Amino acid sequence: MIFAGNTCWDTLLFTIGFVLIIMVPFILHPRLYRHDMPEAIKAQTPPLTNKEKAIAWGLLAVLLIFGIGFLVLSALGFDARYAGRPGFWPLFWHLFWQVFTANLVDLVILDWLLFATINPKWMSMPGTHGHPAYREYKSHFIGFLIGTLLAVGVSAVIALIVYPL
Repeated sequence: MIFAGNTCWDTLLFTIGFVLIIMVPFILHPRLYRHDMPEAIKAQTPPLTNKEKAIAWGLLAVLLIFGIGFLVLSALGFDARYAGRPGFWPLFWHLFWQVFTANLVDLVILDWLLFATINPKWMSMPGTHGHPAYREYKSHFIGFLIGTLLAVGVSAVIALIVYPL
């Protein structure tokens, strides 16, 4: 069973799903991620159209449904594996590592390596390839810290729902 409570397996699947949900739309239409671009890049690109905004909100909905749904199923599998008695903290850490690992992969591989260091043309907003603002690392790290706080919150809430203290 996919959601058998195996933290390593669940973490791998969660991270792959997260990366695919982020990267496939980015490759097809990078403008959908204009809100995540450095300010200097935003200043050189027109705002999103209403259609692009609708698609971006849809992508956020897909990411949230995937993320929360996967984590709940993973938590239930973890709980079942330990006959309903894993305790809050083991369940919390099981969930936290999944979100934290996806967040770390996003920071190191997608943001720092691909986006900021290699910066292929397909990852640039139209007409801005090679702009020095793409080489900025600090905002990505701040996003990672925010993602880590979200990982703590989401993991705690789901663990409390599945295994109340």
